[in-house]
Amino acid sequence: IIPYGIWRKMTYDQYQNARHYTQIAEQFASNHWFFSVLRNALKETEGKSQGYFEDILMKEYYNNLVKILESGDFAEKHLQKFVKLEIDIQNLLCIIKTHNNIEQWDSFFNRAFIPNGLHVDQRRFKELCSIKDFSTLSQSISSLEIFSNDEPFKAMTFTSSAMLGRELSKSRLKMGQRFSRLYPLSVLPIIHYIVKKESEVENLRILARGKERKLPREIISELISA
Repeated sequence: IIPYGIWRKMTYDQYQNARHYTQIAEQFASNHWFFSVLRNALKETEGKSQGYFEDILMKEYYNNLVKILESGDFAEKHLQKFVKLEIDIQNLLCIIKTHNNIEQWDSFFNRAFIPNGLHVDQRRFKELCSIKDFSTLSQSISSLEIFSNDEPFKAMTFTSSAMLGRELSKSRLKMGQRFSRLYPLSVLPIIHYIVKKESEVENLRILARGKERKLPREIISELISA
């Protein structure tokens, strides 16, 4: 638990006795600004698995965020573009995570695809999901317009989904850095700083878990998005 949001650790401790994730979500939704997002996610995932709920929650979160930014002033338009690019990255990470492991296509698409990205629309998402060969998939991702200015990424040969996922996470950091330089007086330098800190924490988690499970150094290095 990270007790530095709107609520503190004592508030989260109240949910420890919940028997199902839906009970926790319902209590959050009853008194939190995230009300509509959680309610929509719960409605769509009734009787479904926790993984299904997490996919819907991510989708609802970005839909809500884009809607808020679209109603903002010109200064927020730069942030809106960054969020749309981040949606592209999230969709690509989802495709990699589920590569060749989709049993019910319609159900997967409805819950997993996040709209409002800049370069990965419904058609492109479906096309990438339909690619069976990993090498072809990685080449198709590298050729997307989102990576048109990232020559190192386009030149790489990806040997595993973990490696490709790591490089996609790195590209997110590079996009944040580029936007913060283009718009230094906007909120984007702060967003970039937060994204970098998130990456540092995730890398430490990967390192700790890798050491705990006695993974080879090469595997841990492949997972870290430094």
